[in-house]
Amino acid sequence: MTVLACPPAGVAKGADAARKAKAEAGKASLGGKLFKLSGIAGKMSRMGNRWQARYFVLSQSTIGYGDIASDGGLKGSSSFGDMFGTDEFSGTKKRYALYGSYVVPEPPERAFGKDFAFAVYRSDADAMAAESGQVKAGSVISHDREQLLLLAAEDEKDKSKWMGQLLRAAGRSGILFKVGEDGVYPYDRLRCVYGADPLVADLGAVEVGPTAGSKKVLVRSVDAGAGLGSCGVKVGDELVKVNGIDVPALSSSIIERMFESCAKPLVVEFRRQRDAVIFKELAAKAALSRGQDNDEDSRKQRMRESMDVGAALRADKQTQEELRVKRAAEDEAEAREVSEALARSGPTEVEIEQQRLESTVHQVLGAVETSAKADSYFYGDAPDFPQAAAYYQQALDSLLAVKDDLADPSGPARLLIAQKAPDLSLANLFDHVNANGQQASANAGAGVTTHQAAHPSGCVPLPTTTTTTTTQEDDPQVNAA
Repeated sequence: MTVLACPPAGVAKGADAARKAKAEAGKASLGGKLFKLSGIAGKMSRMGNRWQARYFVLSQSTIGYGDIASDGGLKGSSSFGDMFGTDEFSGTKKRYALYGSYVVPEPPERAFGKDFAFAVYRSDADAMAAESGQVKAGSVISHDREQLLLLAAEDEKDKSKWMGQLLRAAGRSGILFKVGEDGVYPYDRLRCVYGADPLVADLGAVEVGPTAGSKKVLVRSVDAGAGLGSCGVKVGDELVKVNGIDVPALSSSIIERMFESCAKPLVVEFRRQRDAVIFKELAAKAALSRGQDNDEDSRKQRMRESMDVGAALRADKQTQEELRVKRAAEDEAEAREVSEALARSGPTEVEIEQQRLESTVHQVLGAVETSAKADSYFYGDAPDFPQAAAYYQQALDSLLAVKDDLADPSGPARLLIAQKAPDLSLANLFDHVNANGQQASANAGAGVTTHQAAHPSGCVPLPTTTTTTTTQEDDPQVNAA
């Protein structure tokens, strides 16, 4: 991979903005245990390299480390042993200046088999200082390699936390790479590792061809000194994937929500046309379409919104796993907090909130029943595809009507649904009514009257879901809410 080098955030806006950005970067702070790859004479080689546990301290755009047993990297200890001193690096053996550096995740094959690895690469300024023999105070620079540190965390969550703070300390929202040199395709593949800063960019579907349906998600505006623009992303770049998930042609608002729902740091993939004329044309079309997403008929709009809700419910694998683990321990406490909050809000508000939550649950369970009814027409021996399409659309409308209440996985509506239908997967339900609804509509439009296969292509069978109807008198938690 080749780094498409850009200055740290704020530099493009002038000296004053650059000073403020550097001061902000110095506020990044973190401490804890990481694994560091060490080698013979400090060189990264396959002979003698080994992973060693060290304590690290990050502060003032500088990272330092020490041995676990002795130095420990004890933040707050002074050179005289005072535990409340001001020298944060007194217990460290080495330290590295981070401002302007690059921080990227490394796969196991580039980390000698270690999981949850990431690397810190020295900045352009450090590289020039090394060549001229001028080394900044507090910096440790290797003359024979660009990589300063190859580190690994104990889990994905810890890795994300460290990478986010290291990017902040480096004064970067993210870093952009060109992946490989592939002459087969007319575009360059770009990969951006991006932290938690706002995107400060507009991305949306743009018609790039002469015929309808030739849409691509393009960058329509950026700020050269902030967000994606500070990483080197340009107007006209095509958005392809976010955290390994393909991005369909969606509106700007939905793409923005998708970015917000993904785990950070993000790994975003773009394409950039090599031909300067073609790229200029794409950039012009992207800029003209800014803030003007094309109108679509209501059915397509509902489908797009349902895709967005489904993606938000699924989120990233990491986030979903954390939610599943936490939900088992926190459901009872959260339900009690909701009940107490509603009780404090006054009788009228309690009644309104209770009715709204019950209505949401009723809508969702009704959508399950309507979907099952649609299935009977869809999968029956004598299928009625128009009737099936109508019922699938009815189920979809019911879910979209309460999508705001379902957006929070730990919200009161989701908790009540979990109590009444513990085996129900809302993401699967969305996928089911979407895919089968589209297939039923297509079959109806084509005049198809029989099944060509047990499960038509593109359909998503929905597993049998058991729901339990519970009255307020039967369920003390619901009654309390």
